[in-house]
Amino acid sequence: FSVPFYKEIDPNPSVAFFFFLIFGMMLGDAGYGLLLTLGTGIILALRKPPKGEMNLVKIMFMGGISTFIWGFLFGSYFGLSATDLGIWCWFNPIEDPMPLLILSLAVGVVQMFFGMAINMVALIKKHQPVWGISSAFSWYFLALGIGGIFGASYIGAWAKTAGIVFAVLGVVLLMLSGTFGKRGAKKITGALSSLYGIINFFSDMMSYTRIFGLGLASGVIGMVFNEIASVISGMMPFKFMGVIVTIIICIIGHTFNISINALGAYVHNSRLQFVEFFGKFYTGGGELFAPLGSQMKYYRIGEPVEAKMASKSRQKQ
Repeated sequence: FSVPFYKEIDPNPSVAFFFFLIFGMMLGDAGYGLLLTLGTGIILALRKPPKGEMNLVKIMFMGGISTFIWGFLFGSYFGLSATDLGIWCWFNPIEDPMPLLILSLAVGVVQMFFGMAINMVALIKKHQPVWGISSAFSWYFLALGIGGIFGASYIGAWAKTAGIVFAVLGVVLLMLSGTFGKRGAKKITGALSSLYGIINFFSDMMSYTRIFGLGLASGVIGMVFNEIASVISGMMPFKFMGVIVTIIICIIGHTFNISINALGAYVHNSRLQFVEFFGKFYTGGGELFAPLGSQMKYYRIGEPVEAKMASKSRQKQ
């Protein structure tokens, strides 16, 4: 992607929030999050990188914090369940996976709707308010309609009627948004082709099930290594040998698990941002501002020599 067009809304703040949120859900283990945070935090403290350097380490540091939070909510500690440890948890995806699937889809819908809201604001700024409002609210009304129709058994019969009304209104607005910028017969084809966007929407929404998949994978792999260590240690003739074998297997297994799943969380999380999220509003086409003297490869501007000498003399006094 090129950088944003200078009149375009900067996507970085929203991407930072959703990337932080989703990364932790994908890794989802408090122990792994603690290790990531401590490891990358030590690197950043020792190296003290200037602005713009070691950004990947900074991303992993923030991802570790998110992973620790979600791991605590999911009750996972190096593959051990909070139930076995006697610790509170919101729910355990290994024991009850459906809430994680629903949560993953809900996060996807919220992010896509947020992207549509950004697109609506951008179109309003371009003095195209009708297009912007209809293109965004068509999906909002469709979501309310589908939710009302399928949730009528839990809410009441009135929800089905309201859902049908919202769904019809959403379809009408969606077809209306497909007519903007077109003339003659192309307005009709544009209105009909916009309905195809419903299929694309559900396709994008299902992409967020990768949160569910990776969240389960990290927990299951960690649990499997714990089971392997338990079985093999039980076969040892002496207890101290079993302890040594358990430690070796857990170190190797959990190191592999945190490495491969942290990489997976980074890659798949990035895909959700650049495809599903950016596809709702982002155009790009800008040029990166690079002022003269911004290339700091061979030199770095720091404290003036006179100020350093004055500071040292004050310390001696």
